[in-house]
Amino acid sequence: MKFLGGTAATAASGCALKAWGDLQEAVQEEERGFPGVEEWVTSTCGQCPAGCGIRVRVVDGKAVRIEGNPFHPVNRGGLCPKGVAGLQVLYNPDRLKGPLRRAGARGGGQWEPISWGEGIKTVVAKLALLRERGEPHRLMILSGRSEGLLHRLLARFAEAFGSPNSLNFVAEAPRPANFFTQGITEPFAYDLERTGFLLSFGYPLVEGGASPVRQMRAYGLLRQGRPGHRARIVQVESRLSLTAAKADKWVPVKPGTLGALALGIAHILVKEGLYDKAFVEEFTFGFEDWKDRDGRWHLGFKRMVLEEYPPSVVSELTGVPLKTIIQLAREFSSAKPALAIGDRDGGASSNETYAQMAIHA
Repeated sequence: MKFLGGTAATAASGCALKAWGDLQEAVQEEERGFPGVEEWVTSTCGQCPAGCGIRVRVVDGKAVRIEGNPFHPVNRGGLCPKGVAGLQVLYNPDRLKGPLRRAGARGGGQWEPISWGEGIKTVVAKLALLRERGEPHRLMILSGRSEGLLHRLLARFAEAFGSPNSLNFVAEAPRPANFFTQGITEPFAYDLERTGFLLSFGYPLVEGGASPVRQMRAYGLLRQGRPGHRARIVQVESRLSLTAAKADKWVPVKPGTLGALALGIAHILVKEGLYDKAFVEEFTFGFEDWKDRDGRWHLGFKRMVLEEYPPSVVSELTGVPLKTIIQLAREFSSAKPALAIGDRDGGASSNETYAQMAIHA
């Protein structure tokens, strides 16, 4: 019995050692790496408008890994799951790799691949037909998140052809609001990390916003990044979003009334003298009533908010209690530094541009 037991134990031990040897050999094979020429290419992620910096590992000309670029000022090495999944987008078997032409009836879903030369020739023929008919305005250019140089080139092309219709998938409401209040159309880079009081009018700080990776880092710094200086976050929004749930205070408001609430808060700031008078005098225009070149007087921001947006009226418009409006204004003025920020995807209501202007003001 002992002999048989010892033999069985030895046999079992031998099997275990063999199995372990196979596993170790497999691990060592993996650690040896794969043959091929490796290089790292720096680029910018295009999965969302944030534009995070990325490093792409390329082996024999094929991208095999994406990670964040630690030297990029936006994400500083971080990268969200969507950015990491860029390889899946690149190698997706359903990805369109060239022009397609409808092969069957409209709506049938039948398409056939054609060459780029043939595709360009087809587009040129269609454009020439519109020009011959005297209908260049019927051209419409629809693009994705084309911004900067590409967006301007597409708009210039449409204009030269005779069409005003060049549209892209970008929220437009903040752009004119930025221009009318601060003279620029490019997105703002708010100093989220160093603010002491964040008054957010529907801004999705936790859900994503303009730059998910940077905002998650900023949120962490707001909460724990500075010992003894935990920032206060107030979310003004119609629904209890994730950001509202994570905020120190959620202020429910009627849909479409964010701008009115911002002007109501401005009423308190102006009436009680809680604004930066030196800054307003040196860097702003239109705060007081002003006269144009033709001698016509225009209502200034100061008199407008004092006469048209008293807290009692704003409370009725927005559904926010009068006491809360006054408290927000005084808390915003006393916290240094304080930041008011609006929803980056403004455009869901007809008055969104004016709402963004009110928040910026």
